[in-house]
Amino acid sequence: MLNVTAWLPFVAMALLVGAVLLCMRYLIPSKEAAEAFFNETLDTHRRNKWEQLAREKLILRYLQPILLLLGTSFRNWSAPDYRPQVTRKLVAAGFPLALNFETYCGLIVLSAAGGLLLGIYISLGLLQEMSPPLLVLGLSGGAYMPVLWLNEKLQQRRWQISKELPYKIDLITLCVEAGLDLQSAIEHVVKRDTTDSPLREELFHMLQEIRVGKTRRVALREMSERLGIDSLTSLVGNINQAEAMGTPVGHVLRVQADMMRVQRSNRAEKLAGEAPVKIIFPLLFIFMAVCLVLFGSIIVRSYYGEFDI
Repeated sequence: MLNVTAWLPFVAMALLVGAVLLCMRYLIPSKEAAEAFFNETLDTHRRNKWEQLAREKLILRYLQPILLLLGTSFRNWSAPDYRPQVTRKLVAAGFPLALNFETYCGLIVLSAAGGLLLGIYISLGLLQEMSPPLLVLGLSGGAYMPVLWLNEKLQQRRWQISKELPYKIDLITLCVEAGLDLQSAIEHVVKRDTTDSPLREELFHMLQEIRVGKTRRVALREMSERLGIDSLTSLVGNINQAEAMGTPVGHVLRVQADMMRVQRSNRAEKLAGEAPVKIIFPLLFIFMAVCLVLFGSIIVRSYYGEFDI
């Protein structure tokens, strides 16, 4: 007799795949619409970065068209609270993978679909039945992974900028003390820097904003607000205040660079002092594992009465 219960997971899987195909057929736009979206929403720098990533990484070569197709679906989604928040994070993180708000939403959808498929696979492979809590866990976990990834990219970029900032200020200070004004000094340092550092990218972006008509005070303030780094915000405020009061900018830059080094040393000492406390819990697990390796066999054999301790 045909066992209907055994076929229910496969029927559910087929219905799910059919629903996904229908959504792809009627909700995801065409390739031409995706290309138009790509050309309209990404500037020249990010389009070049997008194409460079496709050449360097094979997986992104196949992932980027899917992100474009999914991102085009979110083109008309206003999201008055969510869009500015995500855009600020993407800007501060340096637009990782050349993503914008729409393609980032597409990445969330793609990751959520991957988590759902993983939950289905685990349900059918281990439990031999569809487990709704496991499916919800896979779906929510997959949707949350891009959020964690973006926050990690943001914190990593801020740390790199904070680490490099005192040395860049020293170079700008030398240029200012040699006779250049602040903007010319920044341009000279950016031009001489051949690395792909995030601080150089931010300084270059700030210079581009000045060239298109923004004042230096506004461009510096927007850069500090964009990155959200306390030391950079303090530096920009002191520079603007020094220019308003007529104080030499070179002296202000040198004092700020020294203060940043002292703050970084204090932060390093604080982290070093917290290390023994944070390492206690890993050491407990290591100690338990060592005890099981050394005394586990003795305890088991004595339990079964093979020898007396």
